[in-house]
Amino acid sequence: MNSFSSYYNKIIEYAVKNKLFIIKISLFVLSFFILIAVSSCIGSSRAKKRIAEEDRIASAQANERLAQEKAKFDSVNAVLQRLSPRAMQAIKIDNIDEFLADVNSALLFYRSTIRDGVSLLYLCDKKHYLPDGYEPTDLVQLSTGSTYSVGRSGIYLRRDAAVALDSMASEAIKDGIKLSVNSAYRSYQYQQTVFNRWVQIDGEEEAERESSRPGTSQHQLGTAIDFGSIDDSFFYTKECKWLYAHAAEYGWSLSFPDGYEDVTGYKWECWHFRYIGIPVCRFQKKYFSDIQQFMLEFLNEWITLYP
Repeated sequence: MNSFSSYYNKIIEYAVKNKLFIIKISLFVLSFFILIAVSSCIGSSRAKKRIAEEDRIASAQANERLAQEKAKFDSVNAVLQRLSPRAMQAIKIDNIDEFLADVNSALLFYRSTIRDGVSLLYLCDKKHYLPDGYEPTDLVQLSTGSTYSVGRSGIYLRRDAAVALDSMASEAIKDGIKLSVNSAYRSYQYQQTVFNRWVQIDGEEEAERESSRPGTSQHQLGTAIDFGSIDDSFFYTKECKWLYAHAAEYGWSLSFPDGYEDVTGYKWECWHFRYIGIPVCRFQKKYFSDIQQFMLEFLNEWITLYP
């Protein structure tokens, strides 16, 4: 016990003699903790600033993405608003990015097939006339062969359409179907004769439902074919059923489907198919309820708004 008291007294004596040293040590320790506290505050402030900056950047990026998405929807909606209510109802878009990518592909096809100022996807109907004096310069004459027959001499198609006809007919013959081509390209003058004949037979009002005025006929494009008997009885033939099932696989689309006279301007023509290309047939089926007129009108309005 005495030894402990002696040791304690020596410590007190040392502390008294060296109080300045202890004060220095205390100040050093205090400064150390103050430095830690300040560093912690500075680090915390910097972390808060960094988080705030990251939040600001993330928010700006999110707003930019929203603006981009809105711009996409606005661009499509601007076109849709120019179409008929029935067309708008028929168009189905599930993924806007995928749709716009497919639109761009269709537009690329549109532009890549322009010949003599007219594309394979040119909108030609009662409201949209072909250029004055238009006549394709790449017409090829069709002739009866092993895969399809022609109803008369002097039947022509644009080259792209003729090649597609050869491919389709070659597959049809494998299924025991020999396609019969009875009308294709018609000049402006020839279409005038056809329309006038129908006016004489049925009167002008009825003729408007079953024949095109010159300058508005798909036949003048050189990419449309009338198959078979060119009347409603064709629908009940094996040839027609094969075309309905397979024509799109080779780029051919039915122009005037049943129940769409208010859309196309013409009565149902089960025999009239137009060549628009394989990718565009897929595009038409995917988004436009497989109605050619809706698809062509959409592309036409898109090009009008965004040339």
